[in-house]
Amino acid sequence: MSSSPETIDPSRHPRRLALGRFEQHLYEAIRRQPLRRRGVLAIGISRSDRIRALIGLPAAMQVQDELLDALESGLRADDRYAIATPEEIWVWLAEAPNESICRLAAHGLRERLNGTYECLLDGTSTDRVRVETAVGGTFDLHVGNQLGDLGLGIARMLAEARAAEGQIAIVASSSFQGTLLNSDLEPLLRRALEANELEVHYQPIINLADMRCSGLEALVRWPQPPGRAPVSAPTLVSVCENAGMIGELTRFVLNTGVRHLSEWQLVGPPPDLSINLSTLSLADESFPMLIEQICDIWAIPPTRLCFELTEGSIARNNRASLEFMQQIRGQGCRLSIDDFGTGYSSFSYLRQFPVDELKIDKSFVRDIAGDSPDTRIVKMLVEIAHAFGLTAVAEGVENATALANLIGIGCDSVQGWHFSKALRPEDVAAWINGFHSHQSAEPQKLRLA
Repeated sequence: MSSSPETIDPSRHPRRLALGRFEQHLYEAIRRQPLRRRGVLAIGISRSDRIRALIGLPAAMQVQDELLDALESGLRADDRYAIATPEEIWVWLAEAPNESICRLAAHGLRERLNGTYECLLDGTSTDRVRVETAVGGTFDLHVGNQLGDLGLGIARMLAEARAAEGQIAIVASSSFQGTLLNSDLEPLLRRALEANELEVHYQPIINLADMRCSGLEALVRWPQPPGRAPVSAPTLVSVCENAGMIGELTRFVLNTGVRHLSEWQLVGPPPDLSINLSTLSLADESFPMLIEQICDIWAIPPTRLCFELTEGSIARNNRASLEFMQQIRGQGCRLSIDDFGTGYSSFSYLRQFPVDELKIDKSFVRDIAGDSPDTRIVKMLVEIAHAFGLTAVAEGVENATALANLIGIGCDSVQGWHFSKALRPEDVAAWINGFHSHQSAEPQKLRLA
């Protein structure tokens, strides 16, 4: 997909604007009619033909045009939209006074866009492309809102939508600063960090070669008192990034995770530990020293640690990312690219950076079955990983069908609810022992159970 103005056909897609014009249109509309209540939606798009879309083949452009046709059919005359990134479309709702209207628009657009699209490959043969969407947004926008933060806020709401069960997250503009930017959560989270009230849970990672638990991904949790809505991990990280607390959060997760590794090794060899890093961590020159200090305190070698970075985080600043990653690898830690397949950066970075594994995003894994488009795209991503000598790990494995397909296409490791949700630290050792005992007793049955 492209957002360049020259690709816009006003006769076919009259409501589409170039991205720069979209923001200008927003400000002009609010200035002209300050009392009118509006909304903005961000539509995140997952396509099963990501590789083809990446290199801009005609078939990929056919799907883009059909997507925009579907989008146009679901908008009102005064609504507008723009392609913000190849995987994200922004929609300007000319009338969205309340949550019901905004949520109705989000549901309607998801229903129109989600589905299978046919495209012509070579003049004779056709292929099917599966499209899934998530929608985040805000309503009741008016002149009093601080619109300069809109892009950042909606991006976070889209992250919330992708994590939500219904793939939709909507928030009122009246709480834009409080909910989207989460300034109201900052003092509470700061106190929680200082009081050591956060928790780290662990999701098992299963090696498919021997069906053993080879790793654990550390996932931060913030327990809330009764009556208070839970705070998701993406929101928690966003608050810390904006408040300058991401270093404290990362230090807490790293120290807690390594401490738990030290405790678990008293009852048996524990798996390796995977920890997600914020983009901001790449600029923290003290982080390698922190790893060394914490590993020394708990007598755990750095070789037991794997740090996960997203495609976007390393692509935004290649030189700084490379230096950071070389330092981490020099200590013996492993490096992983998280959510692989969702970004649209060139795969050339796999040659540049000292990466050990690729984690295939759950949006491709969730519905793989037989020779479906999702199966083909995951197979391609596994082959890319192996071509670069890397391990392929599939996230979001929720059923036996997905597991069987991943085994068939040669994926190396998996994680997901089919095996276990994230476990509390006190439950990890027992779960691993039980899992391995069951595997030893009935390996083939467990493999596809």
